Amino acid sequence: MAIFILSIGIISIAALFPAGILQQQRGTDDLIGAIVADNAFSIIQAAVQPDDFGSFADPVVTLSQVPNNVGAD
Repeated sequence: MAIFILSIGIISIAALFPAGILQQQRGTDDLIGAIVADNAFSIIQAAVQPDDFGSFADPVVTLSQVPNNVGAD
């Protein structure tokens, strides 16, 4: 009888391992996703300056402000 109860306990504990591994993988993915997003935001923030957008007072963009004269015929 004791061996039967012990075997049920061991099987129950063994069933928890796959669930724990899955939860650990999801947690790792969430953490790495946040790190990648923060890194991408920092790269974009470093590459783009506020002057690239002009201001609300001067919404006109001249052709010389467009990189490589995109749209120029």
